[in-house]
Amino acid sequence: MDIIETLARNLRDLVIDGNVGTASNIMIGSDDLTFPQDDQPNGYELYIYSGGGYGQARTITDFNSTSNQATVPSLTEVPSTNAKFMVLKSFKKSDYDNFVDRALGQVKLSYLERKVATMALVASQYSYVVPSGWSCIQQLRFVPSGHSDYSIDSQLANVFDLPTNMWRLELNPAGTCNIIFDPRRINLDNFDNNMMHIVGQAAPDMNVATMSGKIQEYVIAKATALMASTKISDSVEWQQKFAIWRDTANDLLPFIQSRAKGREV
Repeated sequence: MDIIETLARNLRDLVIDGNVGTASNIMIGSDDLTFPQDDQPNGYELYIYSGGGYGQARTITDFNSTSNQATVPSLTEVPSTNAKFMVLKSFKKSDYDNFVDRALGQVKLSYLERKVATMALVASQYSYVVPSGWSCIQQLRFVPSGHSDYSIDSQLANVFDLPTNMWRLELNPAGTCNIIFDPRRINLDNFDNNMMHIVGQAAPDMNVATMSGKIQEYVIAKATALMASTKISDSVEWQQKFAIWRDTANDLLPFIQSRAKGREV
């Protein structure tokens, strides 16, 4: 389900959810597009959320109740037959995007995912780039190559997690962060071609469609509450919507909060 459709249903902002029947660059026609009076939905937002023309949103400027056709400002791409659209009453599609981004911003501040990356050590190379997007590194861990038995690898038999006094994080002029091994404390010539796991944390994938369920549920609740908060002076109904979704978001927040562990990148 499109997240905007979910938010619109939560807010009771979804007037119509339908399929395109006929279309031009300035007109959408559909048997689902029904209002009893001409021009009744003027000012509402029509958003194509699936199929040809996906992602376009326009304000309805004219409506013919006999032909079930809405006139809109010129579309970049003519929607295909059976493309899915929704009509929104109180908010624009850009409003939905903005508040989803704000909810995602809260996730970035609150939640870090555990990450593990692998790098191959090279003799006499003491600087390695930190994986892109990482927030902190907790451990550097030697691992055997091609097997899991440390005892048969003479170099690793007595080494597992590298002590933190043997490495540090350092920014370089290019703006990236490097893992720097201290040559006074470890001789990497002894570990040439050995594999090492970098264990740390990073912000989660911010793609709503692929992020974990608990983060997606929080984003939906938080964005719904933020949107309802902009309307609380309009009616008691909006005040109730805000209170319900604010409390839901607050209840979900502990499930996405995590503390940074290790050295910050």
